[in-house]
Amino acid sequence: MLGAWEIGVCAFAVTFAFAVRGATGFGASTVAIPMMAFALPVTLAVPVVSSLIVVTAVPQALRERRKIAWPEVLKTIPYSLLGVALGLAIFSNSGEAFLLRSLGVVIVVYGLVGLLAKGQTLEIRPGWRHGAAAVAGLTGGSVGAVYGAGSAPIYGMYLNSLNLEKTVFRVTVSTVMLVPIGARVFGYGGLGYFSADVLTLLVIALPFMFIGSKVGDSVLRGLDKARFGQLVSGVLVLSGIGLVVK
Repeated sequence: MLGAWEIGVCAFAVTFAFAVRGATGFGASTVAIPMMAFALPVTLAVPVVSSLIVVTAVPQALRERRKIAWPEVLKTIPYSLLGVALGLAIFSNSGEAFLLRSLGVVIVVYGLVGLLAKGQTLEIRPGWRHGAAAVAGLTGGSVGAVYGAGSAPIYGMYLNSLNLEKTVFRVTVSTVMLVPIGARVFGYGGLGYFSADVLTLLVIALPFMFIGSKVGDSVLRGLDKARFGQLVSGVLVLSGIGLVVK
């Protein structure tokens, strides 16, 4: 049963997470789902946030399709779909306690990587890039399907290593993630996770998603990127620790 606490946490998490996505181009699920998991089951939060990302990613991909680095998108898709299939199998056969605590561990790791990286870029030799795309696709697809979060940094690290122009990077990350996210949304539906509570939260969360996206795109994008990234990483570490000990 959804109450004021659950709805309030969802509204705040979605607004903040999509502000982060509006400023950086990715990271909505990695921020939103750990916050929502304090008040909602992981199996409820994951389908909600995954569906919201599809709603925002499709118009962006259509609007900026000429800026997308399509060869990189096409490299990752087959491996991402394999990863999604594996992740859905794990998701549907895992208990809530396992999902909650392992999500906390994953989020802490990503937060610490963000805090310690300090803007460093991973360098990948040209001959290794196809293999790196395969690893990013399999890992990102499976982690994303299990936790609904954590795939953006994986795809982001791979694409960042290619030294793409900022706008090209943002829209390419979004597009690379669109296919596996869409596939896992269909998977969650096929597995019966779109309950009445999920649909109710989707309707409630939509205006907060648009508000957060607008704030991120028009306000937060002008902030110092490194400091903003450190702030978000710190929030992730604290959220992850909270989930582990919950």
